[in-house]
Amino acid sequence: RTTEFGVIPSDQDIFNIISKGMPGTTMPAWKHLPENDRWSLVYYPKTLTNKFEKFYAKGEALETIKAGDPPPSTAEGLVEGKQLFINHCSGCHGLEGRSDGTSTERIVDIDSDALWPRNLTKPWLFRRGSSLKDLYLTIRTGLSGTAMPKFSEKKLSDQQAWNLLHYIKTLATSEDRPDIRPIRTKKVSGDLPLDPENPLWKNAKEYYFPLGGQIIHLKKSYFSTTDSIAVKALYNDNDLAIHLSWDSPAFDRSLKNHAVIRESPAPPLPPEMQLETKEEPETESDEEAKKPLPDAIAIQFPVEPNGKRPYFLNGDPEFPVNLWKWTSSPLETLELNAKGMDKITVQTKDSQGVTAKVLYQYGRYYLVMKRKLTTADKVNDIQFKPGLKTPVAFSIWNGSSEKGSQQQMAVSSWFQLSIE
Repeated sequence: RTTEFGVIPSDQDIFNIISKGMPGTTMPAWKHLPENDRWSLVYYPKTLTNKFEKFYAKGEALETIKAGDPPPSTAEGLVEGKQLFINHCSGCHGLEGRSDGTSTERIVDIDSDALWPRNLTKPWLFRRGSSLKDLYLTIRTGLSGTAMPKFSEKKLSDQQAWNLLHYIKTLATSEDRPDIRPIRTKKVSGDLPLDPENPLWKNAKEYYFPLGGQIIHLKKSYFSTTDSIAVKALYNDNDLAIHLSWDSPAFDRSLKNHAVIRESPAPPLPPEMQLETKEEPETESDEEAKKPLPDAIAIQFPVEPNGKRPYFLNGDPEFPVNLWKWTSSPLETLELNAKGMDKITVQTKDSQGVTAKVLYQYGRYYLVMKRKLTTADKVNDIQFKPGLKTPVAFSIWNGSSEKGSQQQMAVSSWFQLSIE
């Protein structure tokens, strides 16, 4: 939008939205339609509300904000941009831009997911575009109906605005959504580290996979806060280790006593952006209702990798799955077997062979899970060996930032993992 905060959009704004769509929403791009048809689509929706008629009846001109050509990025500008981001943006977006700021809990409607600050590490989901000019208009006009304010020239000069935007662009490693490719598990010598920060993992190839809310079985997850997962995998003569990382705006506070936790610090927010917390009395039922579920993740394999693919949601009676599940509270890693969403069994203590270690840093979990390539339980465990190609899937529960049940989770479809 090129008009001021709270003011009707211009015809050109509406035309641009129709033509380009809104990434991260169900609004597609309609640029394949003839231009005349798109302009017709601009004019008709304006008749469905009286806001346009009321504005024009005032006889006022619709003023628009222009985004000039952005200046080049400089080292000095990035330093200033980072400080501006910490002061003005990190309170909501978090220190590394993953929606985990300290103000988020007070401005987000968890039930509807309506107001989560944008995850700035994923520009392909920016609803109004991710170019520097698009971002300039976003910070100058704000986002009506959300907690995103406008930053006028009184708050940020043009040079400051461009420096801030150049810095925001550095928070993403890619402008486009990563490609989906099979996981190629490389063999290494020596031990496989459980520490997610071990240098060996830094050099391992990373694979991206999309996730979506589970909307097939009750209860459904319409507003999952996790939309993807990054995976790395290594093996040696004895073990297979899988490094997982995923965005989570909040984390299970009980982990502070058991894992490395690095939270986005509270920034020096400007006075106009300070939010007051309203204290309301709570009943016992209120406290129980707001008690969050634990955070959790499960890796899913078919028990028999060379057979038919099981149903992607916890398998089925004919084709069961082997699950490796990490849970934040109680902090544990379990091997399970499933023959459907409601047919899950925990393996016996003697069969439990998966170990794990977790780290939470600035809105993102990092977890390593490790197990022997082969186990004594040939009936319930998947068995790995060089040359194997197996389906693999993932499920994530963000209980600390979502309300719901154990069936309300983000899930993937089947992908492929190969042991090279």
